[in-house]
Amino acid sequence: MKNPMIGLFLAFLFTFLQAFFQLKFYSVVFVSLLILMIGNVFLAEKFRLFIWVLGAFFLGEMIYMYTDRFLLALPFSEKINLVMARFFLLIPIGLVTYVIYKFKKTIIPFKDRTKWGNIQKRFIFGLLIILSVFLPSLAIRDISITAWLIILLYSLINGTLLELLWRGILLNQLRNLVSEKMAILFVSIAYGLSYLSFGYSTLVIINYSILGVFLGVLTIQSKSLVPAIILQIVITLCSIITGQIPVLIV
Repeated sequence: MKNPMIGLFLAFLFTFLQAFFQLKFYSVVFVSLLILMIGNVFLAEKFRLFIWVLGAFFLGEMIYMYTDRFLLALPFSEKINLVMARFFLLIPIGLVTYVIYKFKKTIIPFKDRTKWGNIQKRFIFGLLIILSVFLPSLAIRDISITAWLIILLYSLINGTLLELLWRGILLNQLRNLVSEKMAILFVSIAYGLSYLSFGYSTLVIINYSILGVFLGVLTIQSKSLVPAIILQIVITLCSIITGQIPVLIV
């Protein structure tokens, strides 16, 4: 098997394992990862790194899922627990970051000053599309100042950490295995599949995958995570205001 084929195989495997994980076939995911880790001694370093990244990612996702039980034991309101839960996205981010650090590789390459000139029209177009999608569902709501602060905090945390993980870390790792376009495609499909556990329909999953492609293109062309983070924050904010996370606006 030639190296490009190995990279393509691992990229496909990532999306399949993500689907199995979100559908709660955890044994399939972790047995597959165990087999990969046993056999990775015969592979080149970049493939070994990605296999370990997959292991760290899914382990982090599993731990993240069980943080809900921990939060239920704390004497805080449901709103505060939701905000704190998003902070726990730092678990998969931290584990994956540690693996990449041990391999002495670049964790996030998109640290340059944002090249807005490369994406200005696309960014505005994306922003207008997002607003047009949510605008029909927007309604004037009597939301307290405290609730607004919680909503903004949740949106900032969610938007920043999601993009740090998906467009920052995972996209970069896939770029080391396959072409840039394929990396954007695979990470976007996996990103869309991450919403399976929320019970969303197939159409919503596809929409989130398309969104992932758009955010990935913005990230690559601007050489920065800032545009994707801003749009992700806007999407989260609009989702809350339109009642998709009703507990935060009650």
